[in-house]
Amino acid sequence: MPDRPVITIDPGMSFGAPHIRGVSTEAIAGMVYAGEDFDTVAADYGLSRHEVILACWYEGSAGSYRVEWRSWTLAVAPALGGWTPLDLAAVEEPPAKGGEPRG
Repeated sequence: MPDRPVITIDPGMSFGAPHIRGVSTEAIAGMVYAGEDFDTVAADYGLSRHEVILACWYEGSAGSYRVEWRSWTLAVAPALGGWTPLDLAAVEEPPAKGGEPRG
């Protein structure tokens, strides 16, 4: 099992906005929503694929993309929560802007 990434909310960092290692979850998810894939976003921010998936899940659950990504967050939640096995390579990406298919 890979190390579990952590979303931090600290008033002393990023003005209290949720972030992973100093990068706001909204910025991470925004790139994915714009059409970038998990691996590209991870490389751009120096994060792991797991951290990008978690940031997207957070923004889809409680943040900017909760309407657009509701179905995706419900589908990925059991794996992120540890209720089912987590295969990071098999996690499908959420829909891009306009619901455009990926690939």
